[in-house]
Amino acid sequence: MKRAAKNRGFTLVELVVVIAIIGVLAGILIPTMYGVVTDSRIAMGNQSAKEIKDRATEFLTMMDTDNAGHIGGKQTVIMKAQGGKWNISGGNGESDWLDDTDHWTTVTEVIAPGYVPNRGTEFLSYMADSLYTLGDSYIEVHIDNGRVIGVAIVMGTVDAVAVMPSMDDFQQGEFGFNGSKKAGIEDNIVVGTSPVLILP
Repeated sequence: MKRAAKNRGFTLVELVVVIAIIGVLAGILIPTMYGVVTDSRIAMGNQSAKEIKDRATEFLTMMDTDNAGHIGGKQTVIMKAQGGKWNISGGNGESDWLDDTDHWTTVTEVIAPGYVPNRGTEFLSYMADSLYTLGDSYIEVHIDNGRVIGVAIVMGTVDAVAVMPSMDDFQQGEFGFNGSKKAGIEDNIVVGTSPVLILP
C-alpha cells in the first residue's frame, strides 16, 4: 500500500514568485496612489480658495450696495485662522471705503463661530463667520477697487510658503510655484488658488 501524500507547504520558488509579483504591483500602484492623493489635496485647496473668493466678493458687493464700497485701489489683505481665531492684516482702514468707515475690522481678533462682532459691516467678521469650518489657514485676498482679483490659501498652517502668488500672477493666470513640477504645490505644501493658476 502506498502512503497518503503529506500536506505540503509552498516551495521556496513559489514564495519568491509571489513576493516578486507583489513588489511589481506595489511599485506601480504606490506612485499612482500618491499622485491621486496629491491631486485631491490640490483640488480641495482650490475649492477652499474659490469659497473664500465667493464670500469676499459677497461682502464687497454688500458694501457697495450700502454705498460704502471699496475704493482702496490694489491691495492684498492677509487673514490667518488658527483654532477658530481669525485675524487680518493689510488694508488702510477707513480711507479704503467710500463712507470713511473701517470695514476691514475694528477688533484685533474674531473667534468663529462664537465671537463675530459686526458681521454685516466688517470683512474679518463676515469671512470668519462664513468660513469657520475652514480650519487652520493662511489666506491672501487680492482686491482692486471692490473686485476680488484672486485668492491663495495654505491649509493646515498660518504660515505662508516661500513664494505666494501675486496679483499680477492672478491677472496673467499662471504662477511658477517656485519651480514645482505640479501646479498647486509650493515647497511640498499645497497652495490652493482661485481662479486656478497653471504653470507657465
